[in-house]
Amino acid sequence: MKIYKPNKKGLINYLLIGSVILPMIIFFLDKNTFTEKPFILLPLLSPLILIF
Repeated sequence: MKIYKPNKKGLINYLLIGSVILPMIIFFLDKNTFTEKPFILLPLLSPLILIF
């Protein structure tokens, strides 16, 4: 039986980077809303909490 090496470049790395960058982009697009109601950020930050 032949064993192949895993493909380590790709999807999971991009998903991790995207889950870190997406909340920052959304925050900077509409700072006023998030400074008035910071609890709106909680759904965006939940993936970060699970990762770290």
